[in-house]
Amino acid sequence: MVTFLGQELIKNALVYQGKDKAVLYNNAGEISVGDLIFAISLESNRSDYESIAIPENVQEQADKILESFALTR
Repeated sequence: MVTFLGQELIKNALVYQGKDKAVLYNNAGEISVGDLIFAISLESNRSDYESIAIPENVQEQADKILESFALTR
């Protein structure tokens, strides 16, 4: 679970042959916050699918970034 703008999001990894290929927050579905809508995932831009592996430390950094979001008015 990750907290994003006051909402608890489920975090799921797409795993293939033991490697995390993508991380989906809220199953990459819409996250509504007021009049804003977000869709959040962590993915690689590599074209060679076999070489993609999103390390745990990168996932932890992404989680911290998401948890740091705050609405300002």
